[in-house]
Amino acid sequence: MLFSAQPFCPNLKFVGKEILLLETIDSTNTLCLQTPSLLEKEGLVVVAKRQTQGRGKQDRVWDAGKGAHLFCSFVIRLPSNMPVYASHYSIWTGLATKQALTSLGVQDACIKWPNDILLHNKKVCGILCEQTRTKQDSAVIIAGIGVNLSGNKRQFAAALQSTATTIEEETNLLIMPLPLAKAIAFHLDRILQDVFQNKTEELACLWNESSSSIGKAVTWQEDGKTKQGYIQGLRKDGSLLVRDKLTKQEHVFISQEISFI
Repeated sequence: MLFSAQPFCPNLKFVGKEILLLETIDSTNTLCLQTPSLLEKEGLVVVAKRQTQGRGKQDRVWDAGKGAHLFCSFVIRLPSNMPVYASHYSIWTGLATKQALTSLGVQDACIKWPNDILLHNKKVCGILCEQTRTKQDSAVIIAGIGVNLSGNKRQFAAALQSTATTIEEETNLLIMPLPLAKAIAFHLDRILQDVFQNKTEELACLWNESSSSIGKAVTWQEDGKTKQGYIQGLRKDGSLLVRDKLTKQEHVFISQEISFI
């Protein structure tokens, strides 16, 4: 199937240079993963008005709601010298999304490890980064982002209404999908420039300042036992540091291997 993209943010270097606009799709991430020609487009972002089978981590279903929300996937072509860790790019995509929301007037957004965006302790954004390769064997990250923009929590399944919300309900701001996609592209492009040059120490500091997870109690499984500790913060390589409650030993986590208490 042929898709026709159009210019979006042509002055950016890595993401958002072109946009593919769709009415309805099962999943923007799935489309990118299953369409090799899209992976060849430099800096493509796919945006859909509706998404029917959005996915989260561990194949959890993403409730699309009934309002005008942002459903998009950024195609990130990695330089040949960069390690391919999708979880690390999830961290940086989360930071870019938070910065984009702030730039559009959302003042109270914060990041919950690894990359959920919360408003008043309720989730407004989920991110799923997946890795693949082009026909020429170049490494690619597909950064899928879903942001609940308009309407109220009653549009979501009853089981989610205590934990999910929308930007409009929490802030009275009505942010449209395409301006938000453009803002995310701008901030993600700046972040990737630092990541690709291994200049991530300042990014880690920004993530820590933007996170609601610092100091929070968490548990994890190790050697068949449940251990407990407290989040210390993000390291410059994108991994998370957790201090063991009993031994005071510091543990390093790469992805979402912990549970909040």
